Parts: sequence; C-alpha cells; structure tokens
Amino acid sequence: MYYQDVFITLNRRLVRYVVTGGIALVLHGVVRMTADLDIIIDLEQENIDRFLSAMHDLGYKPKIPVPPEEFKDPMKRREWKDEKI
Repeated sequence: MYYQDVFITLNRRLVRYVVTGGIALVLHGVVRMTADLDIIIDLEQENIDRFLSAMHDLGYKPKIPVPPEEFKDPMKRREWKDEKI
C-alpha cells in the first residue's frame, strides 16, 4: 500500500489524525476502488505544525491556492467555512 509512508511519517511525528473515506473502508476489509487518502487532523496548533512539516517532507503540496501555513489560523479556517456555506 503506497499510503504506508504517510502513515509511518504521521505516526513518527506524533500527528493526531484519523483515516476516513474509501481508504478507511479498504483498511477495514471492504473491497473498494479508491486512490485518494482522506484524513482528518486535530486542529491544535502544534499538531498542525507537525502535520504540515510531515507533508512537506513527504513532498505533498496542497492543490488549493493558499499557503499551507494558513491552515494554522483559526480565523482563516472560519472564514473559509463561512464563505463556502
């Protein structure tokens, strides 16, 4: 499974997260064709820092046109939520 590097890195960095979506089903034995990895992280500041550092080191970049550091700003996240509803 090519997500193993992500899980190992997040665990080593002590990132608090859960796997959701199709991959979560696959990990529980449900046969399903999926390629994306859906995770939810704890939004505590230090956890976000650990997550962003791990993703950077693994070479992942966000598709959305915002700097990843903006995820640390609770007001910015609230703004995104309010604008999307």
